[in-house]
Amino acid sequence: MISQAKLMTKAQANSTMKTMAFAFAAMIIVAFMATSAMAQSGKMISESGAWKVYRSGSGDAIVCFITSEPIKLEGDYDRENRGETRVFVTHHGRDKDNRNVVSVVAGYKYMQDRDVTFSIDGKSFSLFSVDTRAWATKPSQDLALVKAMKRGNNLKVTGTSSRGNKTIDTYSLTGFTKAMQSIDKACS
Repeated sequence: MISQAKLMTKAQANSTMKTMAFAFAAMIIVAFMATSAMAQSGKMISESGAWKVYRSGSGDAIVCFITSEPIKLEGDYDRENRGETRVFVTHHGRDKDNRNVVSVVAGYKYMQDRDVTFSIDGKSFSLFSVDTRAWATKPSQDLALVKAMKRGNNLKVTGTSSRGNKTIDTYSLTGFTKAMQSIDKACS
């Protein structure tokens, strides 16, 4: 039989895990919103294949990211109702713990509690979504995604809109490795 003290400990642990997950998600959301805003105000420093390289800020506040738009959009939906669609990989500052953050903006609101799938040459990853954006679930997944993207040819992002429409967006990974080298250098 489990004692009440052990139950309280498990409840406290669950509460702590939920708080940490929420804090991580909030941090990612704020970081991505800043990245989206900087895409409009940041300076493009280079372009490699299908990927553009941006830098904004300086010192500890420097942010570098690469971004690409899909080469193919699939799904049964009205294209006129869909907003900007792109994938990002971001380095936030010079801190090695905030590098290689992978995210996507869908151009529509994702269905609540539905994962988004990144598929790179047949290898799949599940990302969590909030509103119109999705992120890797943890830094180790970001690293695995970047590694796969460096080796891959195409990235397919599959999501479901709040209206239930499934979309599949295909991105070229041509130039991805060189673009990553550019932000590694720009944010070192």
